[in-house]
Amino acid sequence: MSLVIAISIDYSLFLLTRYREEVEKGKDNYTAVSLMNEHSGHTILVSGLTLVVCFLGLMFFPVNAIASLGLAAGITVVITLITNLSFTPAALLTFGKFFYNEKYIKKLEKRLEKIKNNGKSKRVKESNKNVKKKFGWVSVTKFSQKYAIPIILIILVIAVPISINIMKMELSLENKYLLPRNTQTWDAYAILEEDFDAGQLLPYYLIIQTNETNGIRNPTFFDKSQNIIANLSLKTELTNKSITGISWMNGQVIPWIYASILLNPSSSDSNSILYKQMWTNYVTSDNSSALFEIITPFDPQGEEALDWVKLTREILQDFEEKFGYEIYLAGGAIFWIDSLEVITNLFPYMILTVILIVYVLIVIMFGSFFIPLRLLITIGLTLSWIFGLAVLVFEQNVLDWLFPNVLNGVNSLYWIVPIITFSIVLGLGLDYDIFLLSRISEYRKKGYSDRSAIIKGVEKTGSIITSAGIIMAIAFSGLLISSEMILNQIGFILCISVLVDTFFIRTILVPAIMSLAQKWNWWLKKMHKVTKDEIE
Repeated sequence: MSLVIAISIDYSLFLLTRYREEVEKGKDNYTAVSLMNEHSGHTILVSGLTLVVCFLGLMFFPVNAIASLGLAAGITVVITLITNLSFTPAALLTFGKFFYNEKYIKKLEKRLEKIKNNGKSKRVKESNKNVKKKFGWVSVTKFSQKYAIPIILIILVIAVPISINIMKMELSLENKYLLPRNTQTWDAYAILEEDFDAGQLLPYYLIIQTNETNGIRNPTFFDKSQNIIANLSLKTELTNKSITGISWMNGQVIPWIYASILLNPSSSDSNSILYKQMWTNYVTSDNSSALFEIITPFDPQGEEALDWVKLTREILQDFEEKFGYEIYLAGGAIFWIDSLEVITNLFPYMILTVILIVYVLIVIMFGSFFIPLRLLITIGLTLSWIFGLAVLVFEQNVLDWLFPNVLNGVNSLYWIVPIITFSIVLGLGLDYDIFLLSRISEYRKKGYSDRSAIIKGVEKTGSIITSAGIIMAIAFSGLLISSEMILNQIGFILCISVLVDTFFIRTILVPAIMSLAQKWNWWLKKMHKVTKDEIE
């Protein structure tokens, strides 16, 4: 929902501000709408397609929770594009008298006519220009161009020390990041964590399959399963009492002879009823497979669990080869641990694929090999800056004093947060950059010099990008007041990244880099001959 609100308002802003600009130039309603579609429509189409690519990149991962999110976000952007490229211009044309105010146009034409004449109106115009140059986007861009190298160095000096904290990023699988604070669920979880064995929160299970009917109703299986359990207790952090099953209970082996007595329908042993119930719960109906419950002495979702699962699987693999059984580890945090491992392995490939596709799309749009490279570098700076800041806040506790009730006990990022936010931050960064570059490219094609095109491009889009960024931050800020830490972390990363990208990267750093690159911005494309070098 936050994405729908943010993207819809952004694209509407891009379209309607261009429509208003053309109307103020004296264009009739039809021409204004046509020019709006030709320029801003084309821009949001390319921007939307790059966003779709970024979100569909999440479908790289064989984890439904992430893949379905990527698909849903991609569909959301497509629907938003279709709506803005069809309904918006149709509404402007159908209800032209409402949107295209003729009285306003006549007043505007009279004002433009006065500006052409000498006298007071000219002095007013010059005065307005001076104010605009002094306080507006023109002066900001001129400043960025004049002090391009110092600005780049200052931003790097600020960003790099924060960005390097990414190397310290810790990912957590703990349930507390998903639970709403100050609820019965939260309180119950805290009681379980404090007063009971940590592993009781999420028991693990050992599954041994013989693939033979009655394959476990014999002394051989009991001896082998006890051998497996003894080795796990010896070589891992488990204790003798950590595992419960048909051949092992309370740290003691259950011999097959005793088990067969307990299973005898005529048994008079006092433990017979309980053991038969256990057999029913822990054994398949054909007696081919058995289940053993594991209560870990450590947090089943903590950092220790990751190392324990890896070691345990190595031990079980050896016994599979030795005994010919199929042995599995299930339950606990296995699903999330396996998901994290798969995602960690695939994430670099996903990033590379998305970057290549985006690079090609930008090359096709602008005909330049340098622009998409510069674009990816600046977005990469934003990503590293924001994730480094997230590590400082959620791992190194730099803001715990400000939000003690929220950040208390938080010492990592939930594992899915970087995956989700990466695609969104990348997509939104591309969104604003493409909008700015489209306008700069438009002025350059009209014959303006690189310097003038950059100034005019920022002048025309600066306020829009800033407004869009603020609106986007507001749309995502709702996640900050959620009682669930996973949403707080996502909201923090998205809000801060939008604001940093809007106020520093897109409006200051990008003009500085492009002013240094000059003609290389359009390499290998041959641009129009420079015929204008003014900004008015």
